[in-house]
Amino acid sequence: MPEMLIQDLVKIGLTEIEAKAYIALLDHYKLSAKDLSLITGIFRTQTYDVLKNLIQKGLCTEVFDKVKTYVPVDPELAFDPIIRNINEQAKTARNLTRQLHQMFLSNQSIEHSNDKLIEVLRSSSAVRKRLKSYLATTTKVILSFNKPPYQLRLNGDKGELLACPQKDSHKIVHKSIFQIDSTNPRHSLEVAKKFQAHGEAVKLARFLPMKMMIFDNTRVFYLLTADNSTSNTDTATFIRHPEITLTLINSFWVEWQRSITLEEFQQELDNEN
Repeated sequence: MPEMLIQDLVKIGLTEIEAKAYIALLDHYKLSAKDLSLITGIFRTQTYDVLKNLIQKGLCTEVFDKVKTYVPVDPELAFDPIIRNINEQAKTARNLTRQLHQMFLSNQSIEHSNDKLIEVLRSSSAVRKRLKSYLATTTKVILSFNKPPYQLRLNGDKGELLACPQKDSHKIVHKSIFQIDSTNPRHSLEVAKKFQAHGEAVKLARFLPMKMMIFDNTRVFYLLTADNSTSNTDTATFIRHPEITLTLINSFWVEWQRSITLEEFQQELDNEN
C-alpha cells in the first residue's frame, strides 16, 4: 500500500486507518467489511467504525446486496468539501494572523523592542542626538515636511542643514516638501534650491500639516513647536510604530502629489512682476 498516499490523506484530516481503508476501496472498488479487514489488516471490529467514518466524510457509500459491501466515492467529488474546508481554514488563519499581529504590535512592551515605539523628547540636546543617530543610520530614503524657518539647530547655534551628508547623497533618496512662507515666498524658493543643490528632490506646498521626517520608511520624527528651532520648550516625537508610520508615509505622498515644482513656483513669481 503506497505509504506516501496514506501520509498525504492523514495531512488532510483522515486517520491512518481511514486512509488505508479508503485506498483499499479505490484499489478493489467494492469490498465487504470482512474483505477490507483481510486486505488492510484492520481488526474486524474496527472496520465497521472506520467505514462509518468514511461514509460520514463522503468518501464511500454502502451497497446493499446479499452481503453489504462498500464502494469508494470518486475522489473528484469526495474531496470537494474537504478542499473547501481547507481553503476556509486558510482564509480564517490569514485573517487571524492579521488581527493577532495587530494585537501583538499594540501590546508589545518596550522591554521587547530595541527602542520605544513612540517616544516624546523635550530636551533639545536629546532631540539633536536622536536626529543625528537617525541620519547616520539611514541607508535608503528620507521623506521630509519642512515648515519655515527651514533649519534645525542640530549643533548649538550653528544652524546646520538637516540633510544627508554630501558623500551619501547618491545612496539615499531624499524627497522634501517645503511649505511656502507667505511673508517671504522668494526666500522659500531660495532655501528649497539650496536643498535641491544638496541632492534632494524638492517640491513646494502652500500648507503642510506638520514638520516631519521619515527615515527608511520605518522611523518618524516630527516637531510640535511654533517654529523649527529646537529650544528647551520643544516637544519632539519619535515613532517606530508600523501602522502610524505607514499612515504618515501615505500622508507624505498625498502632499507630494499636490505640491508644485520649483520651476512652477519660479514661473508664478515671475508672472507676478
